[in-house]
Amino acid sequence: MKIIRLQSCLPDEEVDKLGGTHLPENCYDHLIQEDADVYKPDGTLLMRFRTGVIPVELRQQSYEAIRSAATPNENRGMAGGILTDEKAKELGFIKTQVTGTGKGVRAKRILANGKVSNTSVAIPVLSGVMGSMDRNARFPYCRTTSWNNANPEKFSKAIPLIQKISSIFEKEAPERWKAQKERCDATAPEWVIPKTVFTTITVNKNWQTAVHKDQGDLAEGFGVMSAFSAGGYSGCYLVFPKYRVACDMRTGDVILCDVHEWHGNTPLVPKEGVPHERISCVFYYRENMAKCGTPQEELDNVKKRIRGAGQPVYQ
Repeated sequence: MKIIRLQSCLPDEEVDKLGGTHLPENCYDHLIQEDADVYKPDGTLLMRFRTGVIPVELRQQSYEAIRSAATPNENRGMAGGILTDEKAKELGFIKTQVTGTGKGVRAKRILANGKVSNTSVAIPVLSGVMGSMDRNARFPYCRTTSWNNANPEKFSKAIPLIQKISSIFEKEAPERWKAQKERCDATAPEWVIPKTVFTTITVNKNWQTAVHKDQGDLAEGFGVMSAFSAGGYSGCYLVFPKYRVACDMRTGDVILCDVHEWHGNTPLVPKEGVPHERISCVFYYRENMAKCGTPQEELDNVKKRIRGAGQPVYQ
């Protein structure tokens, strides 16, 4: 196993400017394609990469189920990229909005009747969510995802692979795993994927994510990723631009990493005339799931909610 101790990094103010941008192909000094532990200049762990650790039978059993979760999504924010005026016009959007980071990544759609939608959206990508979600302004109750509700049999086929990845997490980053396990133990069990430390999985298809930091996952835990790759393509490396280090994650590999650092992908470059597909999965615990009641308690709260209230206001 290779040990990489990074000696330098870009200044924070320079890296912050990359938020919402798409990285070019040659934006790294180190490309990791073998088992490796990568440490930041301050000595803390940035990434732990393990190749071929997912058994073939688990990949085959879960592939079709997991890939079906990646559906058109207009809510990925900065990871979808900056929405320029030109891109907004191409998509039929107007009124590009500005986020807290000063990047315009959301806009409003022009409806068929010529009016402007009240809902803001981001650049559409192929990305979906499996598992459970906590409350937000649109859904003031904890819930299983719509994909899970529609595909219980597919989710069941994916569970053995998810459990395997959780066990790899425990082996390779036990302290981080323990912190996540403690939070899971304090959460209503219906929201936790059985025998894992995960509540939620994001599934992406053929998508070069723009530079972003993950939000909503447990800070004390760790980002856990795996992938299914098929056909002919190159690139789509996971890059941490502050440290100019990249990782080539392929089928059966697992990455454990600090997703609260800026990260994104290099372009996915198809080989001419060769079909291809890249499915990437991010496994995590949503940090507010411990605040959720049981499913019955959440349902009871929904029934008490005043109709039309923008926030969870109850009678």
